[in-house]
Amino acid sequence: MTVPRFYNPAPMVSGQVVSLEGDNIHYAQRVLRMRQGDPLELIDGLGFEYRAVIRAIGMQGVSIEILEKTPVQEPPIRLTLAQSLLKAGKLDFIVQRSVELGVNSFIPFVSSRSIVRLSPDAVYQRVERWRKIASEAARQCGRTTIPVIEPVISFRDMLARPREGALKVIFWEAEAERTIRRIFHDADHPCADHFFFVVGPEGGFSGEEVCEAREAGFLSASIGERVLKVETAVMSILTILQYERGIFSRK
Repeated sequence: MTVPRFYNPAPMVSGQVVSLEGDNIHYAQRVLRMRQGDPLELIDGLGFEYRAVIRAIGMQGVSIEILEKTPVQEPPIRLTLAQSLLKAGKLDFIVQRSVELGVNSFIPFVSSRSIVRLSPDAVYQRVERWRKIASEAARQCGRTTIPVIEPVISFRDMLARPREGALKVIFWEAEAERTIRRIFHDADHPCADHFFFVVGPEGGFSGEEVCEAREAGFLSASIGERVLKVETAVMSILTILQYERGIFSRK
């Protein structure tokens, strides 16, 4: 039987008794109908998982005892996904699926063809929603670290974000010379382990934006001959990366 898994964003130690909080209480009591003595697992979002057991459950909440703390090593590659704002609902899907496919940090940004224009309050609410989606997706897929969801920034600010040594790629459907497959098999960067991928809005990037990205050291690449919807393109890019260098790679 699968042991239920919960996210508790705090460092813990063996022998400690902690209380579940927020939605976790409802999930344990009402959804899973757990009882005293039931086993469970916790993740702290910091790279540790915990084997635990329920010691008390009732009107006062859920108390659990930590039995064992274990560090879990994430895959060696690091991936930042910078995604232009999209129409309602699409980014929710992309955040969830990108967490499942190994993204470590997610940067939403505004580009020239972004249809969505949000007020400061709406931006804050969206980012908080994406952070909650990322936490839940990490819990469900068994990750022990929660990907970072950055605040919304401008296209130009986004271009300045990659760390030194990252392989920087902007995906552009009009790119005719370089595909993602060629990037992974290029002898110029065979051992890259930090990737910074940039994906545009529904209407794609303008030529001026791609030129600006190239001047900032980005490679422009296409996925292939077909023009894909943004959601399909992102999932394809991440799956190809994981096949070539990550959790699906050949041993």
